[in-house]
Amino acid sequence: MPFYTRLFVKTSLAYAVLAAALLALTDLASLMRWSNFSPYQTALHLFLVGWVLQLIIGIAYWMFPKYTQARPRGYDGLMALAYGALNVGLILRLVVEPIPTFWVESWARTVFVVSSVAQWVGLLAFVVNMSLRIKVK
Repeated sequence: MPFYTRLFVKTSLAYAVLAAALLALTDLASLMRWSNFSPYQTALHLFLVGWVLQLIIGIAYWMFPKYTQARPRGYDGLMALAYGALNVGLILRLVVEPIPTFWVESWARTVFVVSSVAQWVGLLAFVVNMSLRIKVK
């Protein structure tokens, strides 16, 4: 199994556990009537991007047709960029999104935008690498 497949799959499993914990914390916050704290949206993002998308990326990287004999998986640099950007974006989002003053504090909005752009760059790097592996016969 290729290195980036293992890395993406193991990371996705960690995000699944973290997202489940955040959902439990959301229920606790509701039970304790912490009206200004709700990590629900962050938990959903961790499930969808952290667990599902990264699991799909890891398996697709492994299963897609080979690019060439010399570079069977395409360009490792693009996969490193995809992994790094996706995870930096997710971690930034995890830090800033549950903040109660999120829409008030300009620094929090700036971090949120950086998070979104990082995730977009990560996904784009993956798409470019995989598109090279799809050939017309």
